[in-house]
Amino acid sequence: MLLPAAYGHITLPLTQHLADDPLTRRWISGFDPRLEPAVPPAIPGVDLRNIVHAADIWFSVKKHWCLEAQRYVSASRASHRLRS
Repeated sequence: MLLPAAYGHITLPLTQHLADDPLTRRWISGFDPRLEPAVPPAIPGVDLRNIVHAADIWFSVKKHWCLEAQRYVSASRASHRLRS
């Protein structure tokens, strides 16, 4: 993922303002890094600082939560079959 040049290493983790706004949360939830380029929404008066980075992280978190849930279900089913 290529982040915008304006993003800085020190301020990159600052994303609470994005979570506090329903419009930025909606954009972050719908983000898909496979659909390049990531164009931040145009929301007048809203601080969009670090939104692409936050969205990319959230996409990865959701993906890995789902993968782990699938592994858990598979392991539970396999364990149940062994006990039956």
